Amino acid sequence: FNKMYRGATGASSQNNLGHELHQEEDSVVRRAEVYFASKETEAISSSPTIRFLTNSPRNAKVHHWVLIFIFDDREMMIELDAPCNGAPIRALVSQLTEEGSAVYKPSSRYLGTYEVSPKRVFEIARDHPHNGLPYQPLEQNCQDWVLHIVENNLGLNVDQHFSSGKLPVPVRTYFQTAFLLLFSKDLPTYPNVLSVLNSFSI
Repeated sequence: FNKMYRGATGASSQNNLGHELHQEEDSVVRRAEVYFASKETEAISSSPTIRFLTNSPRNAKVHHWVLIFIFDDREMMIELDAPCNGAPIRALVSQLTEEGSAVYKPSSRYLGTYEVSPKRVFEIARDHPHNGLPYQPLEQNCQDWVLHIVENNLGLNVDQHFSSGKLPVPVRTYFQTAFLLLFSKDLPTYPNVLSVLNSFSI
């Protein structure tokens, strides 16, 4: 990013990567640089489909997707939050700490500069149509949550961003390809699908 994230004050602590904001009153519209970012984490998958297709009996490497809005005077991160498969999705809005910056900076991809207020960013996350729905690892995950905002609020063509490399390919695309190969006659290609899916993102 263009500058290091500063830790916010007056917000309740969510974790060491950011401080959760429960409300936002700053309605001043101003320039904000918007970035996609992700971090790798290890998840214990309860989905037999994921365990089978990734050739992983228990754990799989996954990537958590977020959006970061950098204003001149503050930095905000919005993301999906769900403790486990089937749990209701909620929005998490945070101010990043310096540690959070160090975690997300290597994966950051610039999406554009927008005129927006912090309050509007908060509202976009709070009013997301996926909020309250059950979290599912293949659909209704953090990728779908982020991509909905990228397409509907930022006005970007996600398919063009996939092909240009500005956004990583979502996990559902890999699994759709895997199922097509599984039910095709080209069975020798199936092991190659496993090698690709071993590092998928959710």
